[in-house]
Amino acid sequence: MKIVETKHHIGDEKKHALRILNEDKFDTIHLHLKKGETLTKHHAKCDVLIIVRTGKVVFYFDQEKVTLTNEEVLHMDPYEDHSVEAIEETDFLIVKVK
Repeated sequence: MKIVETKHHIGDEKKHALRILNEDKFDTIHLHLKKGETLTKHHAKCDVLIIVRTGKVVFYFDQEKVTLTNEEVLHMDPYEDHSVEAIEETDFLIVKVK
């Protein structure tokens, strides 16, 4: 068993990203974006789950725009290009399934 602290409030820090777990079967990253902050187009080489804890964020895909809150979980396939924009200050987890 492991318990890992992931703070919701990061103060004035911008684009806070911290790998919190790196295991054989998965990798988990805690990401916190301030309102209006973005991540440029990129992809992962594995399946990815996005779990929003607080706030609202938009994922942009080639032909689609997906808005996420803490009421949805996003699954992305390997090599699925996307970019990200925080509509509100947003705190979320990225789980990469190896």
